[in-house]
Formats: sequence, C-alpha cells, structure tokens
Amino acid sequence: WVEVWFPKAGWQAFDPTAAVPLAGDYKPSTLTDAMTTIKLMIPWLVGLGALVAATWMLAWIRRWAERARQRRHEPWSARMTRRILHEGHVRGRTRKPHESLVEYTTALSQSVLPDPRMIDIGRAASRALF
Repeated sequence: WVEVWFPKAGWQAFDPTAAVPLAGDYKPSTLTDAMTTIKLMIPWLVGLGALVAATWMLAWIRRWAERARQRRHEPWSARMTRRILHEGHVRGRTRKPHESLVEYTTALSQSVLPDPRMIDIGRAASRALF
C-alpha cells in the first residue's frame, strides 16, 4: 500500500489500482451513492416499463375485440360499403362528397376496379342501407 499526503488530512493509505475501497474509515462519494441507487433501481424501472407495456397492449386488444364484436353485429351493407370505400381509396380513387354509393361504384367499375358487377354491388348495398 502507498500512503499519500493530502493537505488538511495528512498521510492516507492510497491504492490507485484498487477496485474496492481500503479497509478502515471510508465514506463513499455522492456520485458513488447515486450510481449505487441507480443500479438498484434498474430492475424496478424495467419492471415498471413492462407493466406499462402490458397494460397498453391489454387495452389495445380489448379495443380491437370490441370493434370486431361491433362489426359482427353490423349489417352486411355497412361492411360492404366500408370495404368498397377502402378499396377505392387504396387504388387512388376516393369518394367525392357529392357522389352517392351507386355513382361511386359506377366510377370505380369504369376506372380502378374494372368489373361491371361493382355497379350491382353498389345498388344492392345502397338499397339495403336506405
């Protein structure tokens, strides 16, 4: 062990290569206390993060299940209308505010969804909705 002269403290045992403090009177620094506290808190913080993530996922699953339940009780015409609107939107042809469902399906059948049955589907869904 080496001893080093520290002003106002005198000769003190000192080992610059030691990873642990020397035996005797030792008071850890504030930084050491903070690091120890942080190391002790890490498992708790990880657990809290996992709890928050699990709670969020459970809420998302419940919301998804509720929407699925509502859709099962929805009339076929509403489901078909939503699907027509989605397919048109995906293909770059959204429904204009002034268009009826029949007008929209007619426009789709003449452009991005070239199938003459689209008009019949639009008429049937429109009749069932109204």
